Amino acid sequence: MRSIYQVFLFDLLAKILLVVSATGTIRYMAEGEYAKYTLALSLVGFFSQTLASSFNILYIVGDRWVPQEPSPSAFLGFQVLAVVLLGILALPVILAVNWIFGLVFALVLVGTLSDFSKTFYQKQLKFIRYSAIELGRTATFVGAFILLVAFLGYGLKAWHVLLVQAVTMAAVFLAVFHSNIRVAEFFDVRAALEFAWKVWKGKHRYLLGYFSVLALFSQTDVFLLRALSSDKELAAYGSALRYYMFLLLALGAVHAVLLPTMSKKSDIEDLTGIIGQYRRALLFIIPVILFGAWASQWIIPWIDQGKYPTAVLLFRILSISAVVSFVLSPYVSLLLRFEEYPFLFHVILFGLLLGAIMNFVLIGRYGATGAATSNLVSYGVVNGMLYRRANRLLHRARRIPSGNT
Repeated sequence: MRSIYQVFLFDLLAKILLVVSATGTIRYMAEGEYAKYTLALSLVGFFSQTLASSFNILYIVGDRWVPQEPSPSAFLGFQVLAVVLLGILALPVILAVNWIFGLVFALVLVGTLSDFSKTFYQKQLKFIRYSAIELGRTATFVGAFILLVAFLGYGLKAWHVLLVQAVTMAAVFLAVFHSNIRVAEFFDVRAALEFAWKVWKGKHRYLLGYFSVLALFSQTDVFLLRALSSDKELAAYGSALRYYMFLLLALGAVHAVLLPTMSKKSDIEDLTGIIGQYRRALLFIIPVILFGAWASQWIIPWIDQGKYPTAVLLFRILSISAVVSFVLSPYVSLLLRFEEYPFLFHVILFGLLLGAIMNFVLIGRYGATGAATSNLVSYGVVNGMLYRRANRLLHRARRIPSGNT
């Protein structure tokens, strides 16, 4: 638990800094620009999770089933190649629809680089370095953002912030990780392709499928809200999501520590002990979330100056979803430890279908409130299924020798 609290503390500092940029974008961006910014961030999240997150998980757990996985530089080079190819395929859309999507892919590319630098240390259980990268890139971005707002004021646009995010993230990556990159290995595509083929032949392709569907599942509410409702509803929901993401910072710390820690444990008692420690931590985390939901009636109007009056209700619905996620979702690390990849893939497919149907039905009638309600129900159902499966596996594993788990 010490590592979780350690990562949480660093993440807390980073998110406190991000309050500055979140407040600035909500206050200084026009409604239409903030809706555009919300959609852009959702697209970044979707592509980043589909590509970088799934490959980074494979990097963490790959040595359990592939004796000779690619070097870190080759692994990173393969990810960059995948993003570049995707960007080339999307180029006609970028040119035909809106050039701002080019900045989305730029942010996905530098985010891939930056996230792998964190994963590199995460796998080694060097959580101080892992967290320091996040804090460093956040502090750099917020500093640049303050200068941007001082210069532009209410003329702030979505593309300004996206460009600053991409540039600062790239600068921090080069500063902290350039010495770990071996240029010859970075372009060793063959080793990475061989690894990818091994992944595809085995059940780990379900893991890639899981993260790809999860990426779409996590952004379904934003995408459908954009298609079925107005910029005003999307902007209000986007502001509530910013506060919601602040609540989830501790959950990110939990996943960052539990996944590599559990992947190195073979004894069931050790795994049970880790889960027990996490459950005790919930006694601190959940009251903080509930207090934030209660206090939002004063905090949110102060931040957005009354621009989005529905944001308080939306945030409170999302806060309940956050409580459910904290209680249940960390068990996904246990399912990854037991390599339940097909089950994860099928559950998230069901969640995507459920979320899409609920969003389609509720957004037309209730707008952003319907999207928030869909988020709560679909995440609750998915996390409940994961929790039930993980508990069954733990009970079953206790009945067989630990060396067979």
